[in-house]
Amino acid sequence: MGSNPTPSVGQVSRCAAGRRIPRVVEFEIGMRWADLWRLARRPWVPAAFLAMLRPDAASGFVHTRFAVRRGGPVVIQRWRSRQALDGWARGDARHAVPWGRFRRDEARRTADWGIWHELRTV
Repeated sequence: MGSNPTPSVGQVSRCAAGRRIPRVVEFEIGMRWADLWRLARRPWVPAAFLAMLRPDAASGFVHTRFAVRRGGPVVIQRWRSRQALDGWARGDARHAVPWGRFRRDEARRTADWGIWHELRTV
């Protein structure tokens, strides 16, 4: 009985029946509880963030879910591929414009907003 080859990241994996299953990417972003006060002083930040939570199949963004953890609130987004996520992050105005404003106006004031993110292939 042969074993299935291990796929490269971002390719495909195989289920028990041998069917090919595309690998997807999860992007997780969160904020520490102690730093949430910063959002109240800059209401444009959460407003822009909310616009980034709606899935858009055309861009490869397929699902959003929310979690509350001991360290703070978390958003988990599922994307069809790393390429789709990278393309959206750099080219979609819903992200590129607010991110540019945030870097220009907020991040230079303090580097510690308590925001973190991770990316993993599932």
